[in-house]
Amino acid sequence: MKASPLLTISAVLAAAATLAACSASADPEWATYDSTSPAGDTAQLLGELQVRDGCVVVTSETGEDWLPIFPARLVSGWRDGLMFGDALLAEGESVDLAGGELGAAASRSDFTIPAACDGLENAWVVSDVGA
Repeated sequence: MKASPLLTISAVLAAAATLAACSASADPEWATYDSTSPAGDTAQLLGELQVRDGCVVVTSETGEDWLPIFPARLVSGWRDGLMFGDALLAEGESVDLAGGELGAAASRSDFTIPAACDGLENAWVVSDVGA
């Protein structure tokens, strides 16, 4: 039995749409804070920028995932990486972020943390000094 041209075209279009949906992924999300004055830069977070379950994280040299919380005024969006100040922080790239750890007892209510990033325990407040 020969397939009708209309059925063949419909099948090809459906397959193309499925492939496009599979290859297109939403931009990852990241945590921010509103800064009106520079945050401190007393420590460094060294690691690799990664996207885990739709959230931008830094995997430290010890293998721990950290949620970097960026100053909102210095993050301009995802374009093949996270634009932070004048720097492009690309996925898989080594990063060195000045700032400090957000302690477990600290409230996260002062920060904008997307749902995709909710489950991360380790949080790092990225300094806006020198960015």
